[in-house]
Amino acid sequence: MCASKTMALICDSDICVQVRPRLGRWHCTIYVII
Repeated sequence: MCASKTMALICDSDICVQVRPRLGRWHCTIYVII
């Protein structure tokens, strides 16, 4: 699923949200925007 860099960011975001619902969201959202 995480073949391209964009997909990897999305997958990382999903993982972070699962691990840290509050901080993970902010942290990963910033990465996805960048």
